[in-house]
Amino acid sequence: MKTDFNIRDKPRRIGLVEGHLDIIRDYLSATVSNCPDLEIAMGAETVPQLLQRTTQLDLVVLDLAHLPDKSTPADNVMALQNAGISNTIVLTLGDDRRLVQQAAKAGVLSIVLKKASRDVLVEALRAGVIGDPMPTADWAASIDHDPHAPEWKPQERVIIELFASGLLAADISAILKITGPELTAEIRSIIKKYRNADSKIPQLSPKEREVFRLYAYGQGAKGIAQSLGITNNTVWTHIKKVKYKYERVGRPCNTRSEMRQNAIADGIIPEP
Repeated sequence: MKTDFNIRDKPRRIGLVEGHLDIIRDYLSATVSNCPDLEIAMGAETVPQLLQRTTQLDLVVLDLAHLPDKSTPADNVMALQNAGISNTIVLTLGDDRRLVQQAAKAGVLSIVLKKASRDVLVEALRAGVIGDPMPTADWAASIDHDPHAPEWKPQERVIIELFASGLLAADISAILKITGPELTAEIRSIIKKYRNADSKIPQLSPKEREVFRLYAYGQGAKGIAQSLGITNNTVWTHIKKVKYKYERVGRPCNTRSEMRQNAIADGIIPEP
């Protein structure tokens, strides 16, 4: 989606949260080296570290899968918003469907693969710094394949499917016979609706997720306790909390078989 922008006296400040910080910071800096309107101003391995260093940012570029604190996209987007940073895009390998869906549900403005072209990345950055969404095929596909997505209106469904097919915004506007601003308004509505929809995917803490993962793989409480350096009682406390959270959203999680099925469905463990 093409975005109009004006070069200001000072470039828009972009923050980076990335597990492989030095490599990706150098890559982003090289990507925007010929863009006087953009600056990679600060980087950190976690959102709390970034916020300790600065909150004066127009946009944060967020990784999903390699953050050392194992934080969730929802937690990170919320922490940034609470600090006054409302614009976030994701730069990811895209190899974890669950995390990509969580990022889309958290309301990020774009999801860009690390293998994307420089032009696509720059366009997403320029849109993001002014708060404009730039849908990508990966963003749309993550929504389209979410079994817990809300009920879409016919035009919303068409827009999601067209973006998921790889079409660009200009082509979609032409197909639907609407203007660029009208399409942007539709996209904003989709993002808001997806973010606010009741989800049947429980929000687990990092420790609950790790215990759940190991238990769903078939490990016993004693083995999990030894692996994580916690007590058996703590393991069972986490398992009870996981079961309770799944039951609250109407998904049975009483037996090990049900727990395994839920873990596979939510991308916590891979399909066999």
